[in-house]
Amino acid sequence: MESSVSLGITNIGIGALILALCIPLYFRKISMNPFYGFRFERSMESPELWYQINQFGARSMIAWALALVALGIILVLNPIQRNSFLYWIALMAPLVLLIPAIQAYRFAQRLPPTGKIG
Repeated sequence: MESSVSLGITNIGIGALILALCIPLYFRKISMNPFYGFRFERSMESPELWYQINQFGARSMIAWALALVALGIILVLNPIQRNSFLYWIALMAPLVLLIPAIQAYRFAQRLPPTGKIG
């Protein structure tokens, strides 16, 4: 049971870290750089594309990070057995953060060269 609580705290921590990293991206506070953000070839083409792709990616990442935090809270308040199927799902839960990265990449590929949709 205590490992379930530790797993919950870990999921909360990972989710909180992702939230802290994505909020500045969402509000377009991070300019193009070689270290931080959704750094696809497409996002590095122009500042306009950088901000648009990073805002989209951050919005999606924030939603999934909030889900991860919620799962962590549930695990802390309602511990599960280590050998249960739900424990293994919770253990792999941070991998859902790959989903918004893929979504942001696909969004970037759909943008026209100017970055303006429609």
